[in-house]
Amino acid sequence: MRGRVSHLRPELSIVVCVYDTEESYLKECLGSIVRSDLSDYEIVIADDGSHKDYSALLAAFPAVRYLKLEHRGLSAARVAGAQSAEGKYIAFADSDDKVSFSYYSRLLEAMRRGRDVAVGGWACLTENSIYRFSLDGTMRKPRVLTENVYDFFFERAGREHSRYVAWNKMFAADLLKGAVGEMKACLPDFPLGYAEDVLLSHFALRRANSLEVVQGGWYFYRLHGGQMVRADTAEKLADNLRCACFVFDEIEKSPLGERRAKALRAWRALLAKDFCARAEKVSPELLREAEAFGHGRAARRGFVSTVHALFPDNLFEYDELLHEIAVQGGGTLSGGGCAYFEQELARLQKERGITAERVKRGGVFSVPAPKISLKNRLRHNKALCVAADVLFPPGGRARERLKLLW
Repeated sequence: MRGRVSHLRPELSIVVCVYDTEESYLKECLGSIVRSDLSDYEIVIADDGSHKDYSALLAAFPAVRYLKLEHRGLSAARVAGAQSAEGKYIAFADSDDKVSFSYYSRLLEAMRRGRDVAVGGWACLTENSIYRFSLDGTMRKPRVLTENVYDFFFERAGREHSRYVAWNKMFAADLLKGAVGEMKACLPDFPLGYAEDVLLSHFALRRANSLEVVQGGWYFYRLHGGQMVRADTAEKLADNLRCACFVFDEIEKSPLGERRAKALRAWRALLAKDFCARAEKVSPELLREAEAFGHGRAARRGFVSTVHALFPDNLFEYDELLHEIAVQGGGTLSGGGCAYFEQELARLQKERGITAERVKRGGVFSVPAPKISLKNRLRHNKALCVAADVLFPPGGRARERLKLLW
């Protein structure tokens, strides 16, 4: 189920920005997209001046269009990728992440209903487990906004990533191209690689007249040591501070009104708390700068979305089965107990007439039972997570020792 690159305008453009990404991650990212149930799409690779040669890897993905750019940071790469995109709708994917079988098609369903923006579900992908933040309000139920869409950006004052990141959203192309045009005009003379999602979403949601929160399908955000957002050195922390100051100062220039301005101040205070905790650990000399970012205020409470729900260890096996059903045209599927899988199978049966009676010879005959190891059950137990936040506050030495134990 691969997309096509032709003279005809594709329905969807997926912009994937790359900067020296591990080839195994990029291969998984692109593989998850082409294995999905999309049929009319393109993948735009915006290469932000990588030192690596990806030509051999990309040759296996005919839906890819490659842009080689000068190194100017993730923000500039996203701008270039979006401006080059030819689709009616545009989505972003980070090059080290992956998506579930029906993730983009669910968002497309909302966009075809005339929405300006669609917001999808997401989960964290780690070496040990996959989990979603259960206190993220966008995960709980579908939602449609046809007025005050910009307020969606400020709700929860930065406590829910899903409201301001770029990779869990799909945009109408005209809207996004206008937003990245504004963004391009204000980009700084240094690479903007942290909090740039906040700036992009600010410009896009400010223009939007409708937004739909979609349930079903998942974007898997990979957590690993090489991420730009990890401020584990003085150099990274200083760069993150510089980027965050630029982004939030830029947003503050907009006519926000008192309610939004108050939410933005609370957002800065929340980030200031995190910056201060990191400064105490990696670079005490940056502590004053971290405090200044929050205008002298630091949130008393951190991110409340630390409580999360664990996915079965074999979630991707379900995706593999969905792919095989779609490719082969039928299958016998039983058991499972995974709501995600059951929803997707029901959708395939309804939309494509695919039955669950039998698979072709050599196909998959049963759904693997959900597996969650005892260690992961303990690691992600909600009560234990809440207790750990109280007994081992983030940023403290006791917290770091607890991480080593787990």
